[in-house]
Amino acid sequence: MPLARTRNQGFTLMELMIVVALVAIIATVAVPGFGRLVESNRVSGYANTVVGAMSYARAEAVRAGARIDVQASTSGGATVWGNGFRIERGGVLLREIEAAPTGVTFERNDSNGVTFSFRSTGELVNNNENLEFSICGDVTRREVLVEVLGGGLVRATAGNDC
Repeated sequence: MPLARTRNQGFTLMELMIVVALVAIIATVAVPGFGRLVESNRVSGYANTVVGAMSYARAEAVRAGARIDVQASTSGGATVWGNGFRIERGGVLLREIEAAPTGVTFERNDSNGVTFSFRSTGELVNNNENLEFSICGDVTRREVLVEVLGGGLVRATAGNDC
């Protein structure tokens, strides 16, 4: 009975080099797109947080039958919306929203105001004024526009480039 020849199993150096080259090419194409996807998710997530918090403030004003204030937070001596904001009733903190995540900006468009309020009816105290906020990413430069209408409705829409 003749002995069967055994074959070496494994990869040749050439096969391994081809696989490494293909992985490098795919990574070069995919990684920048993944970074944009992550930033887009951060912008959308923070926009949802802002809309939810402002809707909460309006609902709380109606529920409690009292004025609810929404005020930009102070950090490092600067009071700006990008530092987050606080929801208060008569100076008592109800909820605090954290600063925008890294790579995301949050600004008020219509003025430099650092506070606004909802009446017990759910309307803005100055209900003939609509408020606009921009949430933008550093890389994608696509804007989510958050609007608080005079009647108290809070909505988010896709905006233009930042």
